[in-house]
Amino acid sequence: MKKILRKTFAASILLLLLVHIDLKAQGIEFFKGTWEQALQKAKTEKKLIFLDGYTTWCVPCAELSKTVFPRKDMGDFFNAHFISIQMDMEKGIGVNLSKSFEISAYPTLVIANSSGFKISDIVGLRNPNEYLKWAEDALAVKPTVSDDELLAQGKIDEVFINQYFLDLVKEGKTFKARLKLNELYNAHGAVLLQKKYFYELLPLAEIDSPMLMYVVKNRRALYKLYGKSDVDAKIRALYVNSKYLTNFLRMPASKGIDEQPFRAYIQKMRDQQLPDVDFLAAEVEFFMYCKRRDYDQAVAIMEKSLDRAPVWMYYDFLRMANWEFIRSEPRAKILPLAKEALTLPGNEPYLDVLKKVYDELLNRGMGSFYPSTILMGFII
Repeated sequence: MKKILRKTFAASILLLLLVHIDLKAQGIEFFKGTWEQALQKAKTEKKLIFLDGYTTWCVPCAELSKTVFPRKDMGDFFNAHFISIQMDMEKGIGVNLSKSFEISAYPTLVIANSSGFKISDIVGLRNPNEYLKWAEDALAVKPTVSDDELLAQGKIDEVFINQYFLDLVKEGKTFKARLKLNELYNAHGAVLLQKKYFYELLPLAEIDSPMLMYVVKNRRALYKLYGKSDVDAKIRALYVNSKYLTNFLRMPASKGIDEQPFRAYIQKMRDQQLPDVDFLAAEVEFFMYCKRRDYDQAVAIMEKSLDRAPVWMYYDFLRMANWEFIRSEPRAKILPLAKEALTLPGNEPYLDVLKKVYDELLNRGMGSFYPSTILMGFII
């Protein structure tokens, strides 16, 4: 009797294993190699790539792998038309792919061509039929060369570049725009900056990027092409930028700043020998006091910095103060500086904004935002 039970138990285990293996065989077969190997396999077999982008903490991702991918209808369709690959988007090449595919939620499934450029994506846990319909629609799309592919292939004429980056900025995809600008600079080098339409993309540069470091070190050559005031203003705007500076604030901002990293930031500006670095450091300090609502210190920095200063320094400070000062008392304190700026020599390029700032301060109203970083008509 025991022998019979043992045999029956063993047979049951074997049957369960066979069923499990059969179910796995019915579902989507995921390629076990690298991303580059998957692309090569897709080229060889003339198929598209299907990427399951997941994270280890994503519960719907695990549910997708457990209940949807093993289905026979999913396996039949995806195995016939795609090279499928699963990837943790927070590790290895997954980190870069999540940026280039603009993935911000999980699970995200991506269909890409064999060159690695996205054709379509779908986000979230859904009914299996929705995934099948999505994949069918992606297959039906007539193969075209995307703008990303054209960029990677070296298309960098003025009309194309302006439209490409305008589209990204209009859609709020500044992160991707920064990424693509960095890739372009790495591929083509500093010669790009001799083209004005590339130089005008400088507001998208990261402060530690090779592109900006080249601009800082070789700015005198760029002065001859674009003028000292414009080049220096673009550099200043990148460093006096809330994108970086708010990282030094303790929350709430009234608690002050993290002194060590903030001082390291200012020292880095000095080490990089930025133009007008003392004034730039004062602007950064001013910005931080404004965010902490310490207006007395902010006004003191402003008054000290503008003693016998050129008009562009007035312009920089007044533009910021008009927006950051939300109380009437500090706004009244800087009104004489705004009035003085209207009489300074060389104020013509700044006069329209200076007049608006003066009127807003005089009328004790809330200040308007006059951004320093505008790209193609959009604030970035």
